[in-house]
Amino acid sequence: MKNRIREFIYNRYNISFSKSGDDVQLMKLINNRTPGAYVDIGCWHPVKASNTYFFYVRGWKGICIDPNPELKVLYDQLRPKDNFVNAGVGESGSSLEYYMFEESSMNTFSYDFVKKHNAESKIIKKLEIPLYSLKEILDANLDKNDRLDFLILMWKVLISRCLKRMTGMFTDLKLSLSNRILHCRMILLLKL
Repeated sequence: MKNRIREFIYNRYNISFSKSGDDVQLMKLINNRTPGAYVDIGCWHPVKASNTYFFYVRGWKGICIDPNPELKVLYDQLRPKDNFVNAGVGESGSSLEYYMFEESSMNTFSYDFVKKHNAESKIIKKLEIPLYSLKEILDANLDKNDRLDFLILMWKVLISRCLKRMTGMFTDLKLSLSNRILHCRMILLLKL
């Protein structure tokens, strides 16, 4: 009941949930009041600093992808209509080591990022996280008639190791778009 009241209030007023009002600005760019679908790669928390919660409370359908397994419970509680995928996006059938910190917004696949911030001693957990191609994730979670309005990709550090995965991801997106989701209007890259 508490979540329903919260969603009613958030839907009624243009309250931004992203760090800089990006969600409200994106709504203006999309200029479509009919709910569609979105993909949020590196989604992190379901509400705090979320670029997609604004759309969720307005009836959009979401695919939220994040390697942090602790977020699954939060998404089930706070955004049960979204599909949460606990994985990384990259070369299918492979995996990467994922470094977790007490402050979960620092979690990363990049050991270079950890070293750059002198954070080796702050790692609380290391996990091996499976990678799936974006095409696989879209095919498994979007219906044939879904209108994909936007894709948001968050990244902390773009390093050469990740560049190949990202290039493959965008190739997969083109393949997926070419066969059924031609209505994707926007790919939004947000660098932290």
